[in-house]
This record gives sequence, structure tokens and C-alpha cells, in this order.
Amino acid sequence: MLTANEKIRIAFIVNPASGSGNGQRYLEAITQYLNKQKFEPAIIFTEKKGDTAAKALACCNDGFQVCVAVGGDGTFNEMASALLDKDMILGVLPAGSGNGLATCLGMQKKTHQAIRTINEFRVKKIDVGQCNAHYFFNVAGVGFTGKISEQMRNNKIRGWRGYMAETMRGTKGLQFLKCKATSPIHSGNHECLFVEVSNGTQFGYHFEIAPDAYLDDGMFDVCIMQKAPVWKYFASAWRLFNGSINKSTLVKHFKTAEIQIHCDAPQYYHVDGEGFWDETSKFDITILKHKLNVIYNEQA
Repeated sequence: MLTANEKIRIAFIVNPASGSGNGQRYLEAITQYLNKQKFEPAIIFTEKKGDTAAKALACCNDGFQVCVAVGGDGTFNEMASALLDKDMILGVLPAGSGNGLATCLGMQKKTHQAIRTINEFRVKKIDVGQCNAHYFFNVAGVGFTGKISEQMRNNKIRGWRGYMAETMRGTKGLQFLKCKATSPIHSGNHECLFVEVSNGTQFGYHFEIAPDAYLDDGMFDVCIMQKAPVWKYFASAWRLFNGSINKSTLVKHFKTAEIQIHCDAPQYYHVDGEGFWDETSKFDITILKHKLNVIYNEQA
């Protein structure tokens, strides 16, 4: 419990490699705009994958009350997964490529504005998703989106251009996902491009895959993109930008607190944009309601 005059100890964990590799420039912005009367800051840079989790745990053990990931959805995921059962408040300063979760929390892309939102220090509880052994805070998916995310690991072109290049490459020789989706709301067999299970509204870049989703309603929004000719996907892409994807005849949409996806073969999958291939064909996805305390912009 803080006393009246005690400052809040806040750690900014900066991933210099996030997005287009501009993480370093956030040092000056934090120093300039953070309210020093309210916060006692520490700025910590990561050097390699796994550093974010280790440094976040070290901050927790050192008595910090707040941890802020300076990076994208992947950086936040690594930090929040490590601190999930700790009594800490988390935040994100968008410095990644798509910044899907940060956008859902109303965090502004302009750094000085996002830091002012942190200064306001509005906190709410949000839900957390679990896909097999992985936690996710924004979106998880099986099939095509998982394949694109996994291929981005080795793509030297970061950001929007990299994702578009992998998407175009991925449509060549396209293989569809055959699966059975089982939930209290809907059960059925599907041949589809992907199954996306969303806690937040979007992938990032304002691509709204779940426009009706809320981070704190205790429910996932599920989008099953049904099998179709490739040209129909491109013809419907505009719906991702105006919040109408659920109205597409290509989409099966429903809300649920849990879903099991059983595939006829191992599949690529992703959690918060981090792609995986580990011979998995069964995905058990559940929600942990109001599990995480996060800073958000209540004006958004």
C-alpha cells in the first residue's frame, strides 16, 4: 500500500527490436514526458528473446508496482505471461508493428500522448486467454494466420510490408484447415482458412477481426473464415477496416468462453502474433476472466 507521498515504482522494459527497430528512441520520450512527481521510473533494455520475462520477474522481485512493455503485442505477451500471477499493474507503450492490444487499450501511437495516458494511471481488469500451454491477451489463431506469423520469424522485412509479403506468398498453394470446433455455443465441422479466437478487436494495423469484442466481458469472439476461392478473401478484405467482417458470408462468428479445435493434421498457430509449429493438432482455448490489471485510456 502506497503512502500519500510515496512514488509509484514503474519499470519500462524496452525491446529495441520491436516494430521497425526504433525501441531505443523511447528512452528520451519517457525521460521527458513521464510525471516524476507520481512515478519513480527505471528504464530497462532487453538484448535477446526471453529477456523480457526475466527482467519483468526481476522487477517484480525488486518491489516495482508497475511494469510497462515498450514494444508490440509479442513483447507485452512475454512480460504479462511471466507476471500473470503476480500482484502488479501492467501497461504497454506501443512500439511494435501492428500494436493490436495497445490500440484496444486506447494507447495512442504518438509516444508523448501514450505516456500522458500512463500518467493518468487509469487501471482496469481484463480477461486473459489460454491456448494449450500459452497465454494470450489479444488474439490467438489456428491455420493460415498461424502460418503467416510463424514465417514472419525469418522475414527480414518487418512491419506492414513484411506481413503483406508473407500473406501474398502464403496464398500460393493454399491448404485449408479441416477441423471440428466444439463450444457451448457452437459445434461443427469446418473446412476453413483459419479459426481466430479474439479477446481484443484486432490483429493490429486496424485490421478488425473481432469488431464486437471486449477485453473484459468474459467472452471470446470466434471468427471461422470458411473455405472459398482466394479472390473472395481479397474482395472481402475491406471489411477488416470498417468493422463489418462478421457480416461477411464467408465468416462463421459467435461468442464463447471456451472452445476446442480438433484438426485432422498438425497446424500452425499463433498467440498474439507469435507463430508456432510443434506438431499440435488439438487446441484447448479457455478464458481467465478479469485476470490482469492494465493501464488504459478511458477516453478512447
